[in-house]
Amino acid sequence: MTLLTSAILAISIHSGSVPDLLVCRASSVASVETGGSSAVVTDSDGSVLTGRSVDTEVREISAVIQLRLNGDDPRVNLPRFLAPQVASSKGGWYRVKDLEMKDDFIRGKVVFNFMQSSRFEIDRRTGILTSGNGFLASCEVADVSERKF
Repeated sequence: MTLLTSAILAISIHSGSVPDLLVCRASSVASVETGGSSAVVTDSDGSVLTGRSVDTEVREISAVIQLRLNGDDPRVNLPRFLAPQVASSKGGWYRVKDLEMKDDFIRGKVVFNFMQSSRFEIDRRTGILTSGNGFLASCEVADVSERKF
């Protein structure tokens, strides 16, 4: 799936601290398969010909990504449509490897399976997350010290 992504808001992530949880929001435009048809035809010689058509539509898709970066087991929670079809997660939480947390950026690699991964970087001044596949999102620190409701 090709994603042309636009960030919603740029909110600063405070330098120097390790956030418990980051929440990143994005609005994406994706080409989505909406239908199609298939046909099988046999000619007089017994040869079989097949064909398939696919109907696609461009739709706006919203996504929320959560990042837990502190502790010994950093993880990222992604919507299913952002992960490969064959991916290994614990309840939608994917491992983060090669995590770097500097004053100006946070970098890491989301591991989907033994062959696929995606690098990401979060600018700690603007809160903008970018990934190796061109995905953009806006991140903010989630206040987990108190309940929302």
